Amino acid sequence: MKKRFKRIIGGIIGFVGLIIFGLVIYNIFMAVRYKSPVDAPALSGSELEQAAFVKTLREEAGDKIWPGFDTAGMPIMLYNDQYEFILDLDTGDATMEAGEQVMVDGEKIYRREAGNPQAFAVKINNQWAGSLGVRKQMNREMFNGLRREMPYVAGRIFPFFLVSVSEEMHISGMIHELFHAYQAKLNESKFLDADGSHRYLENYPYGDPKFSGYWNTEGRLLMNAIYAGTEEEAVAFADSFLMMRQERRMNADLRDDQVMTEKKLEWLEGTAKYAEAISYQLAVGLDPDPYSYKENNAYWEMERKQRLPKLGETGGDNRFYHSGAAQAFILDRLSPGWKESAMADAVYLEDQLEKAIRP
Repeated sequence: MKKRFKRIIGGIIGFVGLIIFGLVIYNIFMAVRYKSPVDAPALSGSELEQAAFVKTLREEAGDKIWPGFDTAGMPIMLYNDQYEFILDLDTGDATMEAGEQVMVDGEKIYRREAGNPQAFAVKINNQWAGSLGVRKQMNREMFNGLRREMPYVAGRIFPFFLVSVSEEMHISGMIHELFHAYQAKLNESKFLDADGSHRYLENYPYGDPKFSGYWNTEGRLLMNAIYAGTEEEAVAFADSFLMMRQERRMNADLRDDQVMTEKKLEWLEGTAKYAEAISYQLAVGLDPDPYSYKENNAYWEMERKQRLPKLGETGGDNRFYHSGAAQAFILDRLSPGWKESAMADAVYLEDQLEKAIRP
């Protein structure tokens, strides 16, 4: 019996050792691969295919994401460490050179040297474009960034492939950034004001345990409202969320500008996160052969269930992405026409939710 037990333990140790050895080899390979910057002077075939599918997804299902999103002409900008590539641009300007690549429909792709590109909306030739790094560049940044933050040993055996950006996630990410361009296209002043409100979070009490606890409770109430069995239950959870939020703000003595920043960032990033998630759902029905969308195991649903109960532990403004998107999903259920006024001045998700449940 003892010998058998020792053999089992030995087998387990050997198996674990094999896994660790495999992870070490994999991470060495990835470290070598990502040592050099991503600086290809042209988009690859797979990158072009992804951009083409984003266009198809927006044109065929964009109206289900947001009214008018399917017909709004907005360029896409993909960038790596060296270049920016602009697709669907009306005309080039003096700072761009026409690339040799062409889309299937014959449109030119403009290329220029990358300055300090960001994943957001950018203005090009008076057109708002959605900007995002190419998938290889995003995975390189994620791999190197996480590795730097981790203890040395953990960074050598961590399974980084579990947190890499898949093609499906990257496509949804492009929709996210295009939606920012759509926000700016519909109401530029509201968009710029919301983006500029980050400055009021300089002294935001992120590290206060009680404050974080309130945020966690708010997240759980939002999740309960999303998954509630009846509309009455959804209303009750949403109402509790609003009361908990008011209590948190009073106890933390938040300034008015910080309260407004919460609302503005939930509108800015929450609706874009909502569009990202909806686009993933809609892509399931338009799924071309190269991609693997999963109707019952979508990354956004797993992310929602993991992030909402821990909003208070979410760093920076990332919590507003998830709290805002959750309110948007609840509004879909409790106030189906909410999108008609959501882009108007001084209209924010929290206020729309309160109006829906406390008319």
